[in-house]
Amino acid sequence: MKVIELLLSLFFPEKCMFCGNITRKAENFICENCRQRVAFCKDLKCCSICGKPQVSLGEKEICYPCLTKTYRPYKRATAVVKYNDETKVGIKRYKNGNGEIVGEAMGVLMAERVKEVFGGVHFDFVTGIPPSDKRVIERGFDPVAVLCDSIAKELGARYEKRVIKKIKKTKKQSSLDYEHRIRNMIGAFGLYDGIDLKGKRILLVDDVMTTGATIEEGAYVLKKGGGKEIYAVTFATTTKEPKSFNEKSEKS
Repeated sequence: MKVIELLLSLFFPEKCMFCGNITRKAENFICENCRQRVAFCKDLKCCSICGKPQVSLGEKEICYPCLTKTYRPYKRATAVVKYNDETKVGIKRYKNGNGEIVGEAMGVLMAERVKEVFGGVHFDFVTGIPPSDKRVIERGFDPVAVLCDSIAKELGARYEKRVIKKIKKTKKQSSLDYEHRIRNMIGAFGLYDGIDLKGKRILLVDDVMTTGATIEEGAYVLKKGGGKEIYAVTFATTTKEPKSFNEKSEKS
């Protein structure tokens, strides 16, 4: 077995998920240089509700949008890294075919963040935001499913894939400004028939949170379906606020 692993490491060396440089196994797909440059949420001051890194927070550590929002379907959300040019490259590399093993490593980091922020919370199951069938076919795998499976194993929880389904055709979120991202996701999801969510505490997974529209819509259908408490985790999250989130982001 060790011989096979050695041969695989020679012909298919592990590469940093952010810069693409070859890494050592102990580095877990993040080279030492990127560990110094990437902004990890654990090292930043983040909102205790949406999990977004903030420039300034009050005593309650709640950002202004969360203070003013009258209803939010999830209880709390968190992420591993701040979404910027460096982390964006890594996520694109993973989603566009860098290998499922990278997603497993990302899932481990996400599970660690969940334990750190939501410590002590028992989840009845883990589920994810479903990508379109077209994107799954194009990529050859479901990146969110890989993350969910890895997170569930680390947390000792059950992974339920067929919970949320897409029921409305939507435009790519990355091609829209803030206002249109919100509108784009309204009514986008539904639940598979026969799903029993009554009294369940659920961990909802996606790769990136920008406006939060996708996570909120997914959490909404879980809550509407009977879910007791919905928590959310993404690999990356932005710091952009609604008023400043007006530009179109790069294709992801």
